[in-house]
Amino acid sequence: MFMRPVRMAHVLLLVVFFAGLGYFLSESRRAYPADSPARLKELLKERLAAARDLQKGVTEKLNVGTALIAEVNEARVTLLRAELDLCESDRERIAALENSVAEAKKNEEIVDRQIREGLLAPVELPRVRVSRLETEIELERLKGK
Repeated sequence: MFMRPVRMAHVLLLVVFFAGLGYFLSESRRAYPADSPARLKELLKERLAAARDLQKGVTEKLNVGTALIAEVNEARVTLLRAELDLCESDRERIAALENSVAEAKKNEEIVDRQIREGLLAPVELPRVRVSRLETEIELERLKGK
């Protein structure tokens, strides 16, 4: 059975990730006014495209068992933040959050399978689950407004 040793850098990355998650989600929930400069919109769209590419690449790495869980969570939250920054209504934000929760659930299934196959340590599943729950909590908060 192969288990990756926990490294201090990974732990630090997770701490920074979860600390920043709440900040990013709360800051990203604001809508940009319709009269935003065209350059800002262009940059936001470019960032969204890059975040989608990042998410795709990390998901491919996860499928073959070479991605760190922190990488997977960071890519998903980066994509979510990019999507939320382009949202102009709560309806669009809810859709972005729902998509992110669905992606997180897929990641959970992959991690669970890899744990059963002995490719990952069992501690990795709660890490993915906590990340999904953070997003799901933000979704419920937004729906409750």
